[in-house]
Amino acid sequence: MKRVLLDMDPGIDDALALLLALRSPELEIGAITTVAGNVEVEKTTKNALKVLEFLGLETPPVAMGCSKPLFRELRTAKHVHGEDGLGGLFLPEPKLRPLTKHAVEVMVEEVERSGGRIVFVCTGPLTNLASALRDYPETMGKVEGVIVMGGAYGLTPYGHGNITPVAEYNFYVDPEAAEMVLDSGLPLLAVGLDGTMDTAAMLSKEEYEELRKGRTKEAKLAAELVKPLLERFGKVALHDPMALVSLLKPELFKIGRYHVRVETKGELTRGQVVVDRRPFILPGEEWEGREIRICEGVDGEGFLRFFLERLME
Repeated sequence: MKRVLLDMDPGIDDALALLLALRSPELEIGAITTVAGNVEVEKTTKNALKVLEFLGLETPPVAMGCSKPLFRELRTAKHVHGEDGLGGLFLPEPKLRPLTKHAVEVMVEEVERSGGRIVFVCTGPLTNLASALRDYPETMGKVEGVIVMGGAYGLTPYGHGNITPVAEYNFYVDPEAAEMVLDSGLPLLAVGLDGTMDTAAMLSKEEYEELRKGRTKEAKLAAELVKPLLERFGKVALHDPMALVSLLKPELFKIGRYHVRVETKGELTRGQVVVDRRPFILPGEEWEGREIRICEGVDGEGFLRFFLERLME
């Protein structure tokens, strides 16, 4: 069993990833930490609690994290996820309450409690993790692995931006945090738009009908969550679930290693990931970008089938 911490900003697709994680017996979820992103952190925290309460769960514990990016004002994605973050889906106000500890404190405690044998799955802006790395570098350096849903790497036809022509939303919101995490030296896998926007991996009306007819609470809630996006866009990209599946079913993914930097100063390129793909580098031109693992392809059909079966089984 793999111990994980879920750092997220629910958010429709974060909620889908949470449902998937809760249905995965391979995982032991130590904690859920929330961050400002798709909506304000008070709402992302409440949404995580709503999902747990809908399923009749009181654990894992939820800790509220950073309310804004490291150095910038928050830009939400309410134009996609709605004012509440869950597409206007009515779920009762949760009776569950978050921990009184800040998310960064919980992250550090989870690393210490597990002796570093924990994987962080981060599906929102990376503000919490960057803050933990800044304030507790020695402890956080022991983390076994980090999976990040974020970035557009230009490695596939789908690897272009979604919030700007060149930037993926999570990295755009807090590019300094993204640069800090990608440059940290942690064992990191980035699952970005190069994989999640592959049309073969998107949920269509056919898959929606399967979910809608599913008998589990998770399938029924997932169907309600994707419905407004499906009606609006015709297909739904499962960004955050794909990041989690890269841990559960790594054989579905093609992974490459590249040196990267995140643009933090450009006016038109804020949050862009610059990937060094040069076949050779002349002496004296070594680049400072850190080498990380990046998803550069996915078995879209296999991913979709796994996602559906895990929620419906």
